[in-house]
Amino acid sequence: MIENLGIYYYFWAYIKYDYYTKKFLNTSPTWQELILKAQEIGLSETDVEQLYLILGIDRPSCL
Repeated sequence: MIENLGIYYYFWAYIKYDYYTKKFLNTSPTWQELILKAQEIGLSETDVEQLYLILGIDRPSCL
């Protein structure tokens, strides 16, 4: 079983923001709800920085 880590929810939120929101598709949960869930579980700023470093992209201002 995969651990319930905040970075997973954050990455899911990023995918929803980058793909679904830009195409004006409504899905549930929203990327905003996933960000809140990630923060509740214990998302660290280091995890977020490492994610964008691995992806090789700049962090969107709203995330």
